[in-house]
This record gives sequence, structure tokens and C-alpha cells, in this order.
Amino acid sequence: MKKFVKWLLLGLVVFLVACSNDEYDAETNGGAADFPVATMNGANIYYSQVVGEISLAQGMLTFGERSVGERTFEQAVREEAVLLAAFNVMIRQFAAEQGVELSEDDMDNIHSYIGMYIDMHGYDEFMEIVRHDGFYSYEQIVAFFEIQLIFGYLLEAILDNPAEFAPFEAYLQTEEYEMLAAKHILARFLDFDTEEEAWDYAYAKLVRVQAGEDFAALVREYGQDPGMDEFPYGYTFTAGVMDSAFEIATRNLEIGQTSEIIRSAHGYHIILRVEPIEENLMFPWGYQPLSPEERRAEAVFMGIESMVNNAEIVFLPELENVAVQ
Repeated sequence: MKKFVKWLLLGLVVFLVACSNDEYDAETNGGAADFPVATMNGANIYYSQVVGEISLAQGMLTFGERSVGERTFEQAVREEAVLLAAFNVMIRQFAAEQGVELSEDDMDNIHSYIGMYIDMHGYDEFMEIVRHDGFYSYEQIVAFFEIQLIFGYLLEAILDNPAEFAPFEAYLQTEEYEMLAAKHILARFLDFDTEEEAWDYAYAKLVRVQAGEDFAALVREYGQDPGMDEFPYGYTFTAGVMDSAFEIATRNLEIGQTSEIIRSAHGYHIILRVEPIEENLMFPWGYQPLSPEERRAEAVFMGIESMVNNAEIVFLPELENVAVQ
């Protein structure tokens, strides 16, 4: 679990933005006093929490992830920014209920990590760099890392305890995909001088398959795909992994049925459709399915998001002081 939390914290960098808790120093906005701009279930949401969310909220509305409705665009951006900040406030509140809190060592590590970059660039240059990402004070940067650690520790507490995870079961998503599986005897074009020779080779093996000879034995003796040595029980794959002709031919077979000769870009195939083995499932290049643990973490994230959606959020008049670029 520790390894997973470290992975998660890296991933959260692109999702979680500046926030802090319900107790602020007065100097949190480039020297200006901080102040509440909204409330959630009676808890204050501050200017410094919301201002760091403006860019993300504006992007979500610009690209249609959220609807403006009857609001002006500026109103919509401010209110969406409040909702984004409210998510982080909810994480803190829920973590506190679970007894999750940061230690002095955690805080020291956060300050040391930020200090490393300040030493590298100098304070003024560093603050100028992070300002482009919506950070307007050192406190906001600290809070950004605090929320990541808190959420990581909260996940540890929930995912390691079935009773704690139970309320989030309803948010658990399952990935649905077609599983195909096949063995094949390949007459590879690269191993012959002409396609006709490859065809004759494949046809001779098809006759033996149709005569009832053991398919696996023919694969071992005559197949020209070295991958069959690594996957003696056949390839298990989803759409988009194999050559399209191979995929279509496999899909058109019943399990246990063999094909006629199928031509692909690689050669001539005689395909036997077999039972898939999920542990061997191959996905298209670049596709990264979520592991069961990652799906459980996603369920917690969605559950907390639902808490925010069901919370009583009040936009205060001071929200108008949050500038929209």
C-alpha cells in the first residue's frame, strides 16, 4: 500500500490544486488579508483556496466539461472554483473524522521539499514560476502538498479496512471489455520466397488440422510465431491488439472451432479460438487499465466528490472579489 500511495500522490499533482485548512494566517494572498468567499455545511471556504482554482474552473467551462447555464461566464467560473476548493475542504473534514492528520515530520518534509526548489531558483523567481500555476503565496504551496499527503493517508486508512471502504462500494466502477483468445499456426511471409509458398505451407497444415491432428502439437512443430512458445495457452487480447484480420477471424469462431486459412499482413494463419485467460489479457499499445486497487481509490475519490455535491454550499457576496482572467 505504501508504494501505491506514493504513486497516487504523483498522479494527484495534475488534479488537486492549491488549498488550505479552515485556519489561516492573515497573510495568505501576496500580503493581503484572507477572507471567506463561500461556506460548505457552515465551514468557511477562503479567497486563497478559491483563487488557485480559477484557471482549472475556466478551462472546464471553456471546453464544455461544465455548463454555464443562466449565469454569466465569470459567475460560473467563480462558482466552479468554489466547488473545486470545496472538494479539498471535504477531504480535510472527512480525514479529521477518520483520525487522519499530518505529523510534524510530514510538515518538515513538505517545507524541505519546497525549500529545495526555492534554493534552486531563489525565492522571488520561484514564486513567479508557481504563480503561473495559480499559486499566490507560500502558504498555498504548502497546503497543496498537505492535501495530497492527507488524501494518501486517508486512502491507506480506507482501502486497508473493508468496513471503512463499504460506504464507497456504490462508486466502484468496473471496466468492461471484450476478451478474445486464440492459438494459431502461422506461415510467416518472411520465411518464404513467395506468398504462394507460404500458402502451400499453411494449406498442408490445414489438411492435418481438419483430419483431427492435435492442434497444439502442430503449433509447436510447424508454427512460425515465436510468441506461441511464450503463450502456449494462446493469446488473450482485446480489440485493437492484433492484426484486424486475425481479430475478426477469431471473433467469428466459436470457442474450440478452427478457421480456414486467414491472410494478415504477417502471413497465413490457421486459428483456433480458445478460452481466454484474463491474467494474460493484452491491451492496445498505450492503454493502461486501472488495477483493482486503483479502481477502489477512484471510488473513494468519487464518493468524496458526491459528499461535496450533496453539501450545502453558500456563495458569499465576497466571491465577486475573486478575479477571473
